Amino acid sequence: MVAKRILIIFLSGLGNSLLLRPTLAALAIRNPLLEIDLLYEDPIVTEVFKYDRIIRNYFRWSNSVFHRLSLLIMLRRRNYDRVVVTFESNGWKTALFARTLSPFSLGYRTESWIDRLHGSVLPLDSTVHEIYRHFEMVKELANSVIGSAEPNREDLNLKFPVEDFSYVEQKFALCLKTSIVIHPGSSPQLAWKRWELAHFVEVGRQLSRQYNARIVFVGGLSEEGLIPALSNVDYPSDIMIGRLSLWETAYVITQSQLFIGNDSGIAHLASALGRKTLALFGPSDPIKNRPVGYNSRIISSHHLCRGCEP
Repeated sequence: MVAKRILIIFLSGLGNSLLLRPTLAALAIRNPLLEIDLLYEDPIVTEVFKYDRIIRNYFRWSNSVFHRLSLLIMLRRRNYDRVVVTFESNGWKTALFARTLSPFSLGYRTESWIDRLHGSVLPLDSTVHEIYRHFEMVKELANSVIGSAEPNREDLNLKFPVEDFSYVEQKFALCLKTSIVIHPGSSPQLAWKRWELAHFVEVGRQLSRQYNARIVFVGGLSEEGLIPALSNVDYPSDIMIGRLSLWETAYVITQSQLFIGNDSGIAHLASALGRKTLALFGPSDPIKNRPVGYNSRIISSHHLCRGCEP
């Protein structure tokens, strides 16, 4: 088996990186000598993959033209066998960047002039879950870099690191054995996905009373605006929004009884960790975005605007 080197351009965040991970794992399994580099934008992506050790090198995308030019010069020296632009990152800038790096650039079909910038394009079926859209990459790369087309589609679970995160319970005085984790937010850019905060507060109240559970509210720094409305709940709770790293949040979820949240990256994290997960879908499409873990369930409302996300 010949060593090959590919660059994947992936400019998305937490949830989409977890949906990309099974494909990266499949590529690495099919060709252990394959060197996979990742061009990313959101630093959270490096946190997701750091314990897998699938990615050889990380390079940060920038909107600065000078930085992008310097990056292009540096990456050209790496002589990639293939450069891939993932479907959620596909635009004229990334397509042109990829084609400048390699005549064998690979993107997903847009039915626009952008397709002509790629050396080849993959089908993009909007009725297929995002995980299996990414798997099209494995099929395309089979002959040129990995040698086998059929990926292991069961490799969906995120491996929790050996590192001990139990200090989280003592540091924040948490009692996680009887806890239920609720993520009532999302990134501010995707606030249209959120269920009403008052509804999450009421769900927490009912679960606390019926199951004698302590409710742990989680979320990122950008969601700290939710804290005032949660500070006066009349049941046992802990507000960890903006206080935990990605893997500290993962630890809290693994030690809890249940995770409930919006369609968000943290819901995909809970699902990928194999925990009991209930994700709430409103305007976003569960067919292509739902968590796929074996313990995951969704509640999906019939929404008149489904499929017309901002």
